[in-house]
Amino acid sequence: MILPGPEKLPRWTRERVIDPCMTSRGARMQLARSINTWRYTGSDSGSSAIYNRIEAHCDKLSSAVFSPADLRYMAEFENDYGDMMLRRAGVAARYLSREVAMRNLDLGFQEAIEEAIPHGCAILKHIWTYHGPDVITMMPWEMGVYLESETDLDRQEAIVENTWVLPEELWRRISHRSDAKELFRRAMSHARKGSPDDVPPGFLHQVLMAGTPPLIQDQGASASPGGMISLTGTPAVAMLSADVAEGMLEAWQCWVVNDETGDYTTIQIVAPDILIAPRFERRNLFIPHDHPFSMVRINPQHHYLWGRSELASLIKLQSLLRDRLEDVKKIMGLQYDRIRAFIGFDGMNDERFDQLQNEGWLAEQNPAAKVQDLTPALPEDAFEEIKMGIQFFEDIAGFDNVLSGKGETGIRSAQHFQGAVRQASPRLRDRAIRAERQCARFGEKILWQMASNDGRVHWTDSSDTGGRTDFLLSQLPDDTRILVDSHSSSPIFEQDHANTAAFLFKSGAIDGEDLIDLLPVPNRDALKEKLRKRELSKRQLIQSLPPQLQMEVMAGGHHGGHHKGGGE
Repeated sequence: MILPGPEKLPRWTRERVIDPCMTSRGARMQLARSINTWRYTGSDSGSSAIYNRIEAHCDKLSSAVFSPADLRYMAEFENDYGDMMLRRAGVAARYLSREVAMRNLDLGFQEAIEEAIPHGCAILKHIWTYHGPDVITMMPWEMGVYLESETDLDRQEAIVENTWVLPEELWRRISHRSDAKELFRRAMSHARKGSPDDVPPGFLHQVLMAGTPPLIQDQGASASPGGMISLTGTPAVAMLSADVAEGMLEAWQCWVVNDETGDYTTIQIVAPDILIAPRFERRNLFIPHDHPFSMVRINPQHHYLWGRSELASLIKLQSLLRDRLEDVKKIMGLQYDRIRAFIGFDGMNDERFDQLQNEGWLAEQNPAAKVQDLTPALPEDAFEEIKMGIQFFEDIAGFDNVLSGKGETGIRSAQHFQGAVRQASPRLRDRAIRAERQCARFGEKILWQMASNDGRVHWTDSSDTGGRTDFLLSQLPDDTRILVDSHSSSPIFEQDHANTAAFLFKSGAIDGEDLIDLLPVPNRDALKEKLRKRELSKRQLIQSLPPQLQMEVMAGGHHGGHHKGGGE
């Protein structure tokens, strides 16, 4: 894009960037509201279903495709730079892994996975704070792109983030300017256009609805179109949302591809048309040639950036389970209350019927009088139908008995069970690989963000006191790539990976330190240091022996290992 001058830039940004990018926002907000209702209540009316499998499935799927328990990164290069650069890559990867864990950035990625499953996608925005890198989880209705049919954020001409700022934040940004008072007055007058009791629709959906349960809960009735009152008064049903003070100002941050600079230009605007950036230099406020957004998307959809909701194929089955359980509840309630016909009784009225509800007896002169039970019986296959509905749900969701940890007919050993898991889990493995690739891209952005903002010195040799091995992250080659090490983000690969590592160790392809690096063990560095000390003590002991005995010990160890491998 060719950006106009500073005077025309605010209007140009609204007409050519913000409005086109936010065209579908309203429809996506309404869809998200419906998804949240089904997700948290298992119903479309807002009343809680007796049995809500949707929320449980979303939790199970997110836990299966990603776990932050032992997330580790590794760095590699497209070209060969030699041993020194490989050691730098190892140090950089270890530093990245620890920063991600210590700053809870891995938990931020997990939160994005949990939100991407029901909503189709979630976006993590990378920011830099006084303490270092951090991320903010953003929902799809808070974002807009220039071309929704392009599924790669890196290929978008423009990316727009809609946000809300406090008046204090705006004043902090513009207080140094000569026209600060006039700009602040315009912004505040625009914020006060509506009634104090009115909440802007965008603000309602972005702040109050984002990631929260439904706002209105009417147990046993359709959700009312207005108001914030629970008709039941039950705290567990009247789920609350964030209470945000009035007076916030709508703002937009845009990352636009600037043809003149060959990089993104960051444009910041506060309503109505107050340009915060750029003022003099048009530059990328993140890092050169990159934007600050990492997209998390478990179910991609062809030619649609925002992905597909996991609930799309499960809502009908959840509706069936809800209706059948309500039917069972109604009929079971009648079993206790009973429906009776009093045939031949004289003077039967409400008072006499109420007396019959108490303990005692009843006398009637008419010998033909009788009480007939008209209570409908529960269908014989009622619970079998519910069980079948649950099975249908699990089949569509991709979790059969084996993947749910349950037994299966014909399985008699652990190896047989692991084989069944591998055969039953291709869908989950595909999703786990997709999450792993996105997690790697997420880590790579953090690495380059730290390289751009963090001047900390690292070294590759603990015995180096002269600084010969010192380096900065910014000195890593441009072709550095970050990968997730050893499938450490994917629980579904954990057992297979452990078996592979054990096989490589037994065959002599890797040593003890490599095995510790590959397995999710605690205190990894301490264990490796102990292993080095044991190996050093062993070598010193062998060297203290006579030469002939040293040869016998070495030969014995070699033949013993060979015999063991041959026996297996």
